[in-house]
Amino acid sequence: MARTLPSGTIPFECRSPAALSLSCFSLIFPCDGGCTMANGGAKERAAMVLRISGLPDGEQPIEFEVDATELDLPRFEGPIRVSGTLRKVSTQVFVQGEVNGTFTGECDRCLAVLNRSVVAPLNVFFQVSQDARDVADDDPGVQLLLPDQDKIVLDDEVRQVLMLEVPLKVLCVDDCAGICAGCGVNLNSEKCQCEGPPVDPRWAKLADLYKKDENN
Repeated sequence: MARTLPSGTIPFECRSPAALSLSCFSLIFPCDGGCTMANGGAKERAAMVLRISGLPDGEQPIEFEVDATELDLPRFEGPIRVSGTLRKVSTQVFVQGEVNGTFTGECDRCLAVLNRSVVAPLNVFFQVSQDARDVADDDPGVQLLLPDQDKIVLDDEVRQVLMLEVPLKVLCVDDCAGICAGCGVNLNSEKCQCEGPPVDPRWAKLADLYKKDENN
């Protein structure tokens, strides 16, 4: 069933032509099975593409949903949702909003499978110019758009803001007790059956080395 966006919403192009109603906004055009973008002569498929050709100055709401696999996000599952606004002022285009997704993985201490909602801010600034020198080298937040470009691709920006929200060390809870290095039980839900006090999993490797030294 075709999905109709709220009145005035600027829709993204998508890989599924049935995902959006063609009547919801005059600037949309369908992607038959995928959006193909040119990149230095090569062809790349894009999941989140917003057409800006003929877009008047002003602010419009934007809204989009795509599966995590479309963005090559291996640590995320299910839909990735983008909502916010696009504001065009002369030769400048601002995209602001938030990205929502579900991170899935294992706890680094107890190996429990976890699913965690992730909300990330999205702020992208585009400058339309024929000369790359108009974009300051020391401002990586500004991206150059050539005058003949009629599309904005947000795949990389959405992917990056989500990955930045994933901590280097993933824990099911902050005080996760981990797994007993002796008997292997999950200390969050079971009582260790080993003799003596349970070994802190962070020191388990050192304890193993100590035992080897004692046996030599």
